[in-house]
Amino acid sequence: MEGNAIHIKINKPLYDNYVNIRTSILYDAIKKGVLLKIEIPQGTAYACPKWWIKTGTPTEKVFKIPNKPMKLVGNYVPLKTKTEDEEMEEFSKFCL
Repeated sequence: MEGNAIHIKINKPLYDNYVNIRTSILYDAIKKGVLLKIEIPQGTAYACPKWWIKTGTPTEKVFKIPNKPMKLVGNYVPLKTKTEDEEMEEFSKFCL
């Protein structure tokens, strides 16, 4: 754990920037009141674990123990697509 976030590094997303995270990690983050710091090859993003559960797709996948599937929640990592200059330009259009 790093400061006020749980660090999750994923080397190979399922597709594009879609990843699955264990529900036990998500509930642990909610219990501790911290964010998720998700690192994928396309970039790094912070996400709220409650948002991840609410908007994600729950799945179960068998890994090592055949009769006990792992519970996962899949979602798109909210990567920042705009630079700070582009965000300021958009902000100035709407707010000034």
